[in-house]
Amino acid sequence: MPKIDWVFERQTPTVVDVTSSVLSFSYQQGRRNYLDSYSGGILNVTLNNQANVAQYFGFNDIFTLSEPVTGYGCSFWVQSVVFNDYPGNTGMSTITVRLADVLARNGRNVVNNVSLAQKATLNQLEDLWRTSGYQIGNVANFGAGQSVASAQTYTGSVLNFFNLITSTEKGGVRFTGQVVQVIARNFMADFVSGFTFTRNSPTASAIAYQTLNHNKAGLNFFNNVTIAPQGLAGQTATNSASLTAYGNAQETITTVDATTTQALGLAQWLAFSQSDPESESWSIGFIDLIQNQTALNEFLDAFIGGVNQNLIWDLVYRVPGAGSDTTESVAIEGIAVNATPEQTTFEVFFSPTTYYQFFTLDSTTLGILDTSRLGW
Repeated sequence: MPKIDWVFERQTPTVVDVTSSVLSFSYQQGRRNYLDSYSGGILNVTLNNQANVAQYFGFNDIFTLSEPVTGYGCSFWVQSVVFNDYPGNTGMSTITVRLADVLARNGRNVVNNVSLAQKATLNQLEDLWRTSGYQIGNVANFGAGQSVASAQTYTGSVLNFFNLITSTEKGGVRFTGQVVQVIARNFMADFVSGFTFTRNSPTASAIAYQTLNHNKAGLNFFNNVTIAPQGLAGQTATNSASLTAYGNAQETITTVDATTTQALGLAQWLAFSQSDPESESWSIGFIDLIQNQTALNEFLDAFIGGVNQNLIWDLVYRVPGAGSDTTESVAIEGIAVNATPEQTTFEVFFSPTTYYQFFTLDSTTLGILDTSRLGW
């Protein structure tokens, strides 16, 4: 029996539960890599259309995908419906519906000449989102933001501005309902979990994975960083020890930093935290069927703003040829979900916690001398 009983339900214009018609669905939330922009997630759902369930899917109708035990629930806006009709109506006809989550939907929400005052990054994001005139969903902040965004008049998509703000702040992101939650970097220490992803047997505090992939260097490695704040001179920082050891690896990032001093601080942070080519990014895969329900509920809660604040987990793995396990602290960047009525398969994408390891007093994970570094 599956451990997760998904519910797929239309919320507007009227409530209709279409769960019994769902044959499968897939969805990716968040991002795969620390340096990726957030593009928003697309939920693809295939349904049995023999009873014309297609009639319930109109453009921009809002559906929820939820899991009642944990309260997990995200909202999606219908974007398209593809029909696969059986000739002569003698077999099973199906539809595949494409729905956008709150970030993806705001990629099509373009604003014009919105005047924004200089403010802390996440407060300025709230101002744009809520005064755009075409508000879709909402944004909620954990903290005002450690960085300050410059005053400007903005024209463009809400999603593009979201990425400018998150590139400037370098915090975390979670989702719940029609809301995207943005975490200021000084609040990341509040999102450390006591739970684990493990190669061993599942327990009430550990998810057991079946696949493990990791990579090092690539575009995650750089030691020469230029921050290009809009309207200000670019600021460059170099990690000289890394550059001498490995050669020049350049990266340029566009931000909305209000001052060149702040932009230089970000450049220095990135030149420090990204300058080790041995630092690895990770992904693991697991199915719901074998998991302990307590740990599975904790995992689902990671992205919905629930009582368990758990973006940072431990990952236990065995280096080939080693005689014992290694434990790595990792931060969840995104998840991919594939589900049928029989089971749900997850793939989870991580960055090493060092990318978020701003020194936080009294934090056992983000407050370690000679490991955590003072932020900017």
